[in-house]
Amino acid sequence: MDLILYYEWTIFILIEVASFLTLILFGITIYYLGKRRLSMIFIVLFLILTAIEVCLGVLVYKSTGKFTSYQLILIVFVLYACTFGIYDFIKIDYWLSDKISKWRSIPLVNKDEKRWIKLQDHDEAAKIYRVKSLVHLLVFMAIQALFWWMGAQSIDGIAGYIRDFSWVLNGYEHSPYPDETLYQLSMIWCLIFVVDMFYSWSYTFFPEKE
Repeated sequence: MDLILYYEWTIFILIEVASFLTLILFGITIYYLGKRRLSMIFIVLFLILTAIEVCLGVLVYKSTGKFTSYQLILIVFVLYACTFGIYDFIKIDYWLSDKISKWRSIPLVNKDEKRWIKLQDHDEAAKIYRVKSLVHLLVFMAIQALFWWMGAQSIDGIAGYIRDFSWVLNGYEHSPYPDETLYQLSMIWCLIFVVDMFYSWSYTFFPEKE
């Protein structure tokens, strides 16, 4: 464990480099070789590397008992990969397939991609934002559950905080968070989460008039 703590930044950088390489291999496999099914292996590897980053952050916290900038950076990277990164990836995926198909004078790898990513179409945009918001919800709940477990240390303790949310108004000392930095980060994230939910679902509940 001491070895992991000593090389934590090196391990983080190596994982990020490996993640970047998996995306490059994904692009080569799907756009150059035209092997869509094979390319999914590299997406799975990317997700596995993201999960390893999460585990690494938890291990470092358990060993040090402190929330540092290292965990904060990990959280930012993982949050982006699991929320806005999905949407950005879809756009890049379409853009590359469109450009390469024109360059090689062959049809798009998947003709439905153009319909899927065409944000000028309000219905298609609503579908994408619904998926993105649900992923954000799952990630938000999972990480908050982890934070609460780190602070409350038991199911009964977590249940108590769920039954009584008065701690929200009483500051960090009365909260289920183990660290003031995590508390402040979570409050900011909660605000972003609410805004994102309203914005994402506005496409569904308030469609553009014809």
